[in-house]
Amino acid sequence: MKKYYSLLMLFVLSIFSLSVLADEWLDIAQDIQKRVVTQVPILPEDQKQIDINLIWANQCVRKQYDCKTDNEKQSIRETVQSLETLWKKYQDLSIKSPVLEYIVNKADTLRAMTDEDVPPMGPVVADIVLQIYYQDALQTYDMIYEREVTAKIEKHQNALRYLPE
Repeated sequence: MKKYYSLLMLFVLSIFSLSVLADEWLDIAQDIQKRVVTQVPILPEDQKQIDINLIWANQCVRKQYDCKTDNEKQSIRETVQSLETLWKKYQDLSIKSPVLEYIVNKADTLRAMTDEDVPPMGPVVADIVLQIYYQDALQTYDMIYEREVTAKIEKHQNALRYLPE
């Protein structure tokens, strides 16, 4: 009887912890979306894609289908890696970006989401939002980097003018 009770408790705890983890990942995905929207305008076609993916994910969960999100998970892993690399470049130029810093600090949690069997809502939202943010952050970096290089070239050219012949 004690063994049966222990197994039942373990089963209940495992089910509860899975839903708690799924909620945590969905919360993080939604939090990232809120932060990204404050910095990057999400275009109507991107929002439409998010909505379509969420409808699909909700149907899968409601009907208890096995919904594969392998493509989204792989995309999240790649985008998170790219964002971490970009964060290092941001730091080299002393560029402040609270949203990028937040995402990089959540990188391990995002990777955990891609390693676990979680309901698809978290991955489908996180994938699209991270891609949108990465493109914008990369464009911002390229613009600032180009400005920095141009300024250095101008300084160098000006310095060459004052060198004695």
